[in-house]
Amino acid sequence: MQVIHRYLLGEPPAANELLFWVADQVNVAGALQRDLRPAILDSALLHPGALTVLGRPIDVSRVEVPTYGVGGTGDYLTPWQGCLRSLTAMAGPARFALTPGGHLSALLAAPGARSQHYRIGPVRGDVSEWEGEAESRDGSWWDDWTSWLSAGSTGSRPVSGSLGSAAHPAGEPAPGTYVHRSLR
Repeated sequence: MQVIHRYLLGEPPAANELLFWVADQVNVAGALQRDLRPAILDSALLHPGALTVLGRPIDVSRVEVPTYGVGGTGDYLTPWQGCLRSLTAMAGPARFALTPGGHLSALLAAPGARSQHYRIGPVRGDVSEWEGEAESRDGSWWDDWTSWLSAGSTGSRPVSGSLGSAAHPAGEPAPGTYVHRSLR
């Protein structure tokens, strides 16, 4: 249908979240891209001390907090197997959700959507072990994440009626002037 409407008839696509996100350009500084290269391409985060930030070696095996990860089966930027593997490097308990879709569509599975599905399970061992133990569920991974957050929460408190505090005043209205500045 897209071929007919968009290409043959020249109609604009219907508005949706995915197209909005794809059109949102992010100015990532070249220095940040350069510095992230070892972490991403060489999997430096998986090797204690192989990556340094501000002169300090990073060792994610010392991270003991519970961690929730999400991956998409069609994600070409961050393949889901690598996302899962990064969770196995941490010391704390981890849970991983695998959703169909690419880099953005995997995350944009709307909460409460029953037409979607995902696989979920605790992270123990390697990728093939997770695949063998993961449970298939209908709906969005967001529902599972919300339950996971609630289970690990220590309670709730009322939300402040205003942004900022005396020590940390609120900034400017969204999106902020920083988005209009050129990164050098």
